[in-house]
Amino acid sequence: MHLTDQTLDDLEAKILKAEDLCLGAGSDLDGVDALNERDRVRAIIYHHALDLIQMAREVNFWSKPKNKGKLIPMGTNEKAIYDFDMPDFVRAFLAINSLSAMETWPVRTAGYMPKLYGRHKGRPVRVVMVSRLGDVGISREDKECGYYERCSIYDVTDYSKEMLPK
Repeated sequence: MHLTDQTLDDLEAKILKAEDLCLGAGSDLDGVDALNERDRVRAIIYHHALDLIQMAREVNFWSKPKNKGKLIPMGTNEKAIYDFDMPDFVRAFLAINSLSAMETWPVRTAGYMPKLYGRHKGRPVRVVMVSRLGDVGISREDKECGYYERCSIYDVTDYSKEMLPK
């Protein structure tokens, strides 16, 4: 069966509606326990369903006649994690930050979350986000979140564990 982009959009809308319906999850619980259970169920539905939609979009893309026979590209971040020419601390940063927020939470709260800095187009930047789509988010400021641009990790140079001077 060939899925159209419209079919996938409709499926995504239905999944988001299902997420809303799960607000009833934990209705037999009181207060904070009920809220925690609803949030847990919503997170599970949202995470897994959207992963399936993304995979279906990729299958749909690669099944089109114009893309037949082309190699399916590995995400840049995944490639960089296994690129032994890349500094170890960069590979470690990418590996840890490509995990889900739930998996990185203990690392972050324990104070072990690595920081990565470098230069992009000659300007000092901090890598603040590692995308599952294969790129990274960079900021010109030394802050934990919020990026101004997305690029390949290979577009960042002069990797460092500290903010570089201008």
